[in-house]
Amino acid sequence: MHSDEGYLVRVLAAGARGYLLKDSAELHLVQAIQTVVQGKPFFSPQIAQTLLEDYLRQLQQRGLQDSYDLLTDREKEVLQLLAEGKSNKEVASLLA
Repeated sequence: MHSDEGYLVRVLAAGARGYLLKDSAELHLVQAIQTVVQGKPFFSPQIAQTLLEDYLRQLQQRGLQDSYDLLTDREKEVLQLLAEGKSNKEVASLLA
């Protein structure tokens, strides 16, 4: 598809789990299908680079050194409980 960053953001916000450019190699198409079927995201290398650069730019603009700082207090609480080995159900019960 398009390499336009604005378009990419809209596609991801709509729930896309993978994204390939029209000129992606056939190998990437096969890898993308296999990866997304497993429930994992897949992006063509150019798109992955764009996403990484945007992420790093956001960290820098916010004066943050670590992505942990991007989380809300509630997200940090959930992350802590998951790190302690709690299941999703246990986390939901504890935070309800």
